[in-house]
Amino acid sequence: MKNISKIDHDNTMYLKHSLDFWVDHNKQHEEEAFNNEELKIKTLLEKYPDIRNTAIDIGSGGGWMCNKLKEYFDVVYGIEPSKKAIDLCRELYKGKKIKWVHGYSEDAFKVINFPTKNVLINTCSVFIHIDDEYIIPTLKWINENFNNSMLSFQEFWSDTIHINKPLHNCRTKEWWCNHLSNWELDFHGPDMSEHGSQYHNISKGFHGYIK
Repeated sequence: MKNISKIDHDNTMYLKHSLDFWVDHNKQHEEEAFNNEELKIKTLLEKYPDIRNTAIDIGSGGGWMCNKLKEYFDVVYGIEPSKKAIDLCRELYKGKKIKWVHGYSEDAFKVINFPTKNVLINTCSVFIHIDDEYIIPTLKWINENFNNSMLSFQEFWSDTIHINKPLHNCRTKEWWCNHLSNWELDFHGPDMSEHGSQYHNISKGFHGYIK
């Protein structure tokens, strides 16, 4: 599953578009998506103004979120399994003090000595594409190793629906709360049903805080 997702993203995104495309794409996302209804990261940062040490972006893709978070945090890590995306980001953001990590988050957390205090952990529609068995180790590490930190997950959630199938995974609020049991979670994200009947009773986006 992990390899299918990486190959799919390489073929449809990072091997398909030019550097000029990514310059425009990332600029638009920084301006329009940073505090949209699904992410609300600026709102989260305003709520916790003292958490400014480190940001960790899981599934950093084309790098726009890492670049935007660099305006707020001393250190930013971008974790990304696609080598093509990592190479793209290093070209796009030359000279920016962003640490690009090639690999999967469950492996990166094992080998990199990430700070565990005053940290933001972010995902932008990453775990949606990955089966439960692959993200549970990452959630376990996040649940057990941070304090005085916050998270922003642009991921599907529902009161009742749990879907575990390729490229369209939705977890219930109860599931997220069980796997992030040490965190205070705020399920704020909007209803996704306007995007099609398959999203009926599915929302997207939540925040969390851990003392």
